[in-house]
Amino acid sequence: LQERFGKGMGPVTLLDGSGLSYGNEASAAYLVNLLDAMHRSDLAPTYRASLKEKNAPSISARVKTGTHNEARALAGYFDSASKRRYAFAILLNRGDLISFGWADKMREDLFKALAAAP
Repeated sequence: LQERFGKGMGPVTLLDGSGLSYGNEASAAYLVNLLDAMHRSDLAPTYRASLKEKNAPSISARVKTGTHNEARALAGYFDSASKRRYAFAILLNRGDLISFGWADKMREDLFKALAAAP
């Protein structure tokens, strides 16, 4: 990825292609850099169309969700009310907590807070 898109494309650890391995690791910054690089690439229309549509009041977004026993994630693009496009990544980990029931609501609340961007 660094050869194609330049700096900001690492480090990342991918143990399998499914995204389900507990050993896979990528930071939110890495994901945003990847989204930005894809937005600027010749593959942008195809890549963006591969993401799920997610709408909220005054926001249009294309996202990929992630749900795992240990983590919840939401990453993609949204267009603000002023028509500015943003790339974002929300990564939540359970850590040492026994319960993880709070994560889905927090992921949505964080998305709505981002959507309020000018």
